[in-house]
Amino acid sequence: AREIADEAIRRGFDRRYGLPERVFLYLPFEHGEGLADQDRFIALMEACVREFGEAAVEYLEYGHKHRVIIQRFGRFPHRNKILQRTDTPAEIVDVVGAAAVEAYDADQQIAVLMSQRLIGAKKW
Repeated sequence: AREIADEAIRRGFDRRYGLPERVFLYLPFEHGEGLADQDRFIALMEACVREFGEAAVEYLEYGHKHRVIIQRFGRFPHRNKILQRTDTPAEIVDVVGAAAVEAYDADQQIAVLMSQRLIGAKKW
């Protein structure tokens, strides 16, 4: 998908379309697990903000949020289960911390279901 998006952008095909279609074309960069992909998506969305204004801002904000995750973990941890990857200790701390904040900030008693994923295995 990135190769197709790259070629379409190189040929200027993206410039033929409005914001929704461009965002769709640029999604392979936002969903890539590399900082270069994330940076590319942000640059493309910054150009969209200049061209389309406020309508593109939300997409740019999502791009920044995705980049922070890749910068922190080097991948999207929410994909670990489907890709059969083991969670790293940092990813586990992040999930547990988020659950604790959610439980603490609730103004009523709540139950927090965190996960039933494989965290790791050790042979004894």
